[in-house]
Amino acid sequence: MPQSQSHEIIFQENEYDILENKLLKLSNSHDVYRSLANFLARKFECKYVLFYSDIYAEHGVVLNYGERIPHAMNMRAEIDERKQSSVDDNALLRHKNGGFSVPFNISESKKGYIFIGPRMDDEFHTMNIMREMIPVVRTLNHVLVYLAAMKERESRERLRNAFAKYVSSDVVDTIIENPSDVNLGGENANLSVIFTDLQEFTSLSETLEPEKLVKILNMYFSEMSEVIFGLGGTIDKFEGDAIMAFFGAPKKLEDHTVRCCIAALRLSRMERILNEQLMVEHLISEPLYTRIGINTGDMVVGNVGSATRFEYTIIGSNVNIASRIEDCNKKYDTQILISEQTYNAVKDLFECRFVDEAYLKGVSKPVKIYELVSEKDSLLSNIRLYDRQNEMNQTASDIVELEPLEELVELDDD
Repeated sequence: MPQSQSHEIIFQENEYDILENKLLKLSNSHDVYRSLANFLARKFECKYVLFYSDIYAEHGVVLNYGERIPHAMNMRAEIDERKQSSVDDNALLRHKNGGFSVPFNISESKKGYIFIGPRMDDEFHTMNIMREMIPVVRTLNHVLVYLAAMKERESRERLRNAFAKYVSSDVVDTIIENPSDVNLGGENANLSVIFTDLQEFTSLSETLEPEKLVKILNMYFSEMSEVIFGLGGTIDKFEGDAIMAFFGAPKKLEDHTVRCCIAALRLSRMERILNEQLMVEHLISEPLYTRIGINTGDMVVGNVGSATRFEYTIIGSNVNIASRIEDCNKKYDTQILISEQTYNAVKDLFECRFVDEAYLKGVSKPVKIYELVSEKDSLLSNIRLYDRQNEMNQTASDIVELEPLEELVELDDD
């Protein structure tokens, strides 16, 4: 039998493969249009290249424009000719000046048009040459879809990085899936804030080796954070041995006050469990004791800081009141104190004891404070747990409008 011969098939990149690879390396649509304009100007030996969108709007948007001959295009004439033509929106249109235009997809719902000017030698573009725009448009559509996907991914990563250190991974996922629910600037909101502080930890830290102190704090903060995260809370900051956290943002929680009070009681219970472990490991000789203060009210929440460094935080007089209330535990020998505003919101679900009408530093009027003792039996049947199963509703952003009609961008020589 004759031996079968093997045939080697080599797949080589054509000019459109090379073009797509080049465009995919660019970081934004403006650079894509500019690079493609130069490619088209050379390929079609034309006098100008125009990328235009919002074709049916009263005032359209020029995405990019380049010309080899000054004033080679009467933009309004060619654009109006495209608008008023009876040709199908998805069809190629040959213009009276010898140029032509073809549609492309800026996004799934937004169409644009590429205007190719007359040839430099004033000869007509042949139909075979104009068909060369088919793979060009296909390439451009692919690249713009890719850029939109990358933009969406980068936006999600920015959100994840911005919130990962403040809230649980479940809450981060919810924020990313529903970014419209989150206001990344400052806004007024009714929230509940909690301050914690370890009693006489400064004295304890002076007797401990640095490695042992760091280990204790890491164990303490890890356990306390899990309690707060588990109830949908947000860690604002760790400051020394203290924790500042709040409930009701970035994800809005109607029952934020209830969650905050549950967190306080669970923090106390978790501390007792942690103390047993720390004592067994001989890391401490005396148990840790956390004092807690809670307040509810209107405050400003958002990204505060400079353009290069900021943090997601809360500010306002009600935040300061919570801090002062926490400090009152020393005077009244209590562990968890809450304000009257918090008490009024949770009194049907928690056992509380009136303590005093206290004058707090920096607060003009006296504040009634209560000791939070325990949950009532009615609590479990009334609390509405945080819903982590919201459906994703984010859509890719539209391409940014780049240049107005009157501004031109000259083609590069390369």
